[in-house]
Parts: sequence; C-alpha cells; structure tokens
Amino acid sequence: MRLVSYGAPKAWISGIEIDDSVVESAAVARLAGWTGNKLAAASSNRGLLELGFDAIEELRTALGRNLLQLKLTPRAGLRLGPPVPDPQKIICIG
Repeated sequence: MRLVSYGAPKAWISGIEIDDSVVESAAVARLAGWTGNKLAAASSNRGLLELGFDAIEELRTALGRNLLQLKLTPRAGLRLGPPVPDPQKIICIG
C-alpha cells in the first residue's frame, strides 16, 4: 500500500496504490466508517499523514476487507502527482 496523488494540477485526488491499480482514499475511508473531520482528512495525503500511523493502519485493514467493493483504476493511465501536493511548509538546506 502506497499513498499517491493523481489527477490534474490543482485538482489532485488522494489515492492508495495497490499493485498496478489505484483506489481513491476517501472511498476506503467511508468503508472504514470514518465520518466528519476524519473523513475530510482522507481527501488529501497531508490530511492522512496528519492523522497518524494508526489511522493509516485502519485504512489498510478496511482496504483488505473491502477490496472487491472498491473501484480500482489502472495506474498506467493516470497522471501521478507529488506525494503531498499541498505541503504546509517547505524546508530547504543548501
């Protein structure tokens, strides 16, 4: 399982890569029973990372249980973006 962003610039979708396919992370979050702010955080990789390791493990578990119910998109036809397209800050060391 790997977090990816796909789609178009300024409209990136948070996804989870499984083998050679991608599923929208918000769809997995809904199947995991997430609601409210937690579900909203699943719409971006930064939000998912801010929720922490336990939340990502919840997604992994929900993904394993509900894989047949999810719409998988082949990765080959997708435009992948930066892992975190909306960083809070960028730190550079020269």
